[in-house]
Amino acid sequence: AARRWDPLGFVIPVPGYSDEKIDLFLARQLKPVAQNLDPDEVIEVHAMPFEIVVNMIEKGKINDAKTVVAVFRAIQKLDLL
Repeated sequence: AARRWDPLGFVIPVPGYSDEKIDLFLARQLKPVAQNLDPDEVIEVHAMPFEIVVNMIEKGKINDAKTVVAVFRAIQKLDLL
């Protein structure tokens, strides 16, 4: 759970054939809580340093577009560049 949610804008993943819009947020002041998943949902949470996440993007280990955009917008928001 996050006590603070900072908006990072939105992305439109496939503008050529869909009007889907994904809002992005930077979650802060985190604490672990029990999951309340649907029966067919599987979500594994892994805490890791931000620098490792950026390195994984640079090496192509994370290549999901919305995740990449959210991480680099978070870098800008946190003034890490």
